[in-house]
Amino acid sequence: MSCGMVFDISEAAIHDGPGLRTTVFLKGCPMRCRWCHSPEGQSPEQEMLLLPDNSQRLCGKLFDAENLARYLRECAALTPDGGITFSGGEVLMQSGFVLDLLSRLDGIHITVETSGAGKCQDLLDIAEKCQLIYFGLKIIDPADALHFTGMSPEVILENLFALDRCSQTRYILRIPLIPGAIATEKNFKALMELCFKLKRLHSIEFLRANKLAPAKYASCRRKFAPEFAACRTGEVPDFFAPPQPFSILF
Repeated sequence: MSCGMVFDISEAAIHDGPGLRTTVFLKGCPMRCRWCHSPEGQSPEQEMLLLPDNSQRLCGKLFDAENLARYLRECAALTPDGGITFSGGEVLMQSGFVLDLLSRLDGIHITVETSGAGKCQDLLDIAEKCQLIYFGLKIIDPADALHFTGMSPEVILENLFALDRCSQTRYILRIPLIPGAIATEKNFKALMELCFKLKRLHSIEFLRANKLAPAKYASCRRKFAPEFAACRTGEVPDFFAPPQPFSILF
């Protein structure tokens, strides 16, 4: 039986797939997006968070697949029109654990949120066992992507095209609107050209980022240093607001 590291479980989530859902946030991500609203999910290891009252909280809990699946089945029984969503961090960093979980959740609607930053076969194997994938596409230009996300986009784009051509699972692109980084004329043009090459793209959801993101970095003992146009003064701009996705259908 496999085990995995989880940093949060959100019940009654409404933005993580159709219906009312339980979302499992898996710890660990290979990317370092400068606007990341879950810095506590970046490290794959347990870490101690420093809270505003100077108390501490351990972030990260190790679950075995059977016990977590049992709990998720109980949650799903209470939300028959919803289901379970796996998010991160990056789901592909714990693909073996996720596949083990999915084998124990038959009959439940499964959504997976991924940046595509992982092994292609892991993505395809997971896609085969779920009903919906949210693919978090960000920056197309290699130099810009490396600067803002810490990772060049080649592997991500290869995985996106593999998902488009080798899987039948419905997928939706999710693009956060970050001015000066993602929401630029250059990047939007590249994203548009890319989308016209995809054969099975269902829709695109544009997201506004989380206004509470900067405060989380202090808890993780890290500095919030976005380095994109709207935040160069260190102030929190207006576009940092609770996620309210809006879609473009293809």
